[in-house]
Amino acid sequence: MVCDLCNKAIHERPAALLSTKEVVTSKDCWLLYLRSLLAEKVMPASAIKQNITGLVAQMASSDTPWALCETCKAELMKAGLPLQLDQSRLLLPNGHALCRANANMQYVILDEPGIAKSVLAANNAITAILTS
Repeated sequence: MVCDLCNKAIHERPAALLSTKEVVTSKDCWLLYLRSLLAEKVMPASAIKQNITGLVAQMASSDTPWALCETCKAELMKAGLPLQLDQSRLLLPNGHALCRANANMQYVILDEPGIAKSVLAANNAITAILTS
């Protein structure tokens, strides 16, 4: 198992679980995720900026909880993200996605305010990375 934000190995069990909405609406989660993309040279920052809406849709379509390593959990706690102690609610098969890809690979939005907040958080994160 690997951390869904930074791709580092998780050896026993996740340090924390977050819902898709908690991840994609958080600038701090986006900072961790985007920095890992840059560190692994998956894509340059300019390509991330250009494709941020597609990245949001891709991440927001996840129906499963997000597993975090100890490092990412600590970073998010330090940033003030409230992590819930009862994570059993995230393991229920109730669907976490804010959007879904249809047969034509176009995204159907299920939570419009959540997607809008996600795009804002992702744009703020890539802007912070580009200006630092």
